[in-house]
Amino acid sequence: MPDPQRTGDDAIDAQLDLADALRQELAGQMATMQAEGVIRSARMEQLRAASQKAYRRIADFDQISRACIYEGGQIVGAGLDQLGDVLADLRTTWKAEREATAALARWPDTHQ
Repeated sequence: MPDPQRTGDDAIDAQLDLADALRQELAGQMATMQAEGVIRSARMEQLRAASQKAYRRIADFDQISRACIYEGGQIVGAGLDQLGDVLADLRTTWKAEREATAALARWPDTHQ
């Protein structure tokens, strides 16, 4: 029984395979980004709590606050870098899907 997801046209099927592979990779990246976002949020809460605790101990406040601000910036920056990577892959995935869809739209006309 033929695969209903395939046309039998090697070029179109290759485009479909690429779009499928990119979609699966993107889904994995998005899941990772979501999980890491939970970790980032938890760490940011820890930094906020440490800063509040330090505020109560004025002598340590400046040093701890600077360290918390720096690390918080690093955490946010890493999250933005990761988001940029995912968005770039999203564009690639969408492009592959558009090309596969366009090829499928032309397929019946080219095989009659």
